[in-house]
Amino acid sequence: MNTEQIQRQQFIKDNIDVNLDHNKLIEEAEWKVEFYEKEVVKAYQNLELSKLALNQLKNRLDYETQL
Repeated sequence: MNTEQIQRQQFIKDNIDVNLDHNKLIEEAEWKVEFYEKEVVKAYQNLELSKLALNQLKNRLDYETQL
């Protein structure tokens, strides 16, 4: 093999390595997005539960002050 062929092969190998690294980063980012989407859903559900609990407390307070 001549120098040009070796350089070309190295260039191709380097590009493959970069693409593999990018693919790993993309997969990691996708996993993080899925994880945080689930966390947002949990937080929203907790917020809704908190609203319900506060509304129940308000209703109870209103009821008890009417007695």
